Amino acid sequence: MLSLSILPIQLAVCHLKPLDNIPSWAYKNTDFFSITRTKEELSIVCEEKLVPEEIQAERG
Repeated sequence: MLSLSILPIQLAVCHLKPLDNIPSWAYKNTDFFSITRTKEELSIVCEEKLVPEEIQAERG
């Protein structure tokens, strides 16, 4: 059985270039993150507060 939980954090979906390295801000000091690479982009879902301002992201 699958169990889901609501996390008490704000998340952001970040869009990087497909061959970019995975940045350490995405996964350090956090309880949740998801990283997916396709031939079109590197997508990172992580805590919004960790994402630098200059990164293209959907916040909130």
